[in-house]
Amino acid sequence: ERLYTNRHCMSCKGVFKTLVSDWKFETFIQIVIAINSLTLGAEFYGMPDWWTNVLNWTNLIFTVIFTAELLLKIVGLGFMEYIGDGFNQFDFIVVIFSLMEYLDISDAGSTVSVIRTFRILRVLKLMKNNKGLQNIVLTMLKAFGDANNLGLLIILFISINALIGKQL
Repeated sequence: ERLYTNRHCMSCKGVFKTLVSDWKFETFIQIVIAINSLTLGAEFYGMPDWWTNVLNWTNLIFTVIFTAELLLKIVGLGFMEYIGDGFNQFDFIVVIFSLMEYLDISDAGSTVSVIRTFRILRVLKLMKNNKGLQNIVLTMLKAFGDANNLGLLIILFISINALIGKQL
């Protein structure tokens, strides 16, 4: 009987792995991430109570969806394979803090609020399967690196001129 249970569990794991590896599942999660990003940007100062309630409910729905994604991936991939991916590590942290916020586990409410803002970075997960977006972001990062070197060169030039000016 124990052997039957182990085989049954292994076949369940295979079903979950197939589910979380399917492009339809990934597309659904990407759409949810995009909608979540829009709702996170829909907050504004002095919003009416009804709008605050709408955003709170959508936040709860997104937390449930992302928690379900986390659990499905852990069951399907196994914890070590799941945590081996950098995007999954980030998702794990964000989901844990989201759950702490709802379960009111954390005494550090401001820390949870700060971590809550990192949920917007889930939009970076959209780059995972979009090669064009990856190329644009990599180009921007390379440009920032070059701008950093240019900034250091300008500071060096100004410092040298200041030292020369001081000697005169």
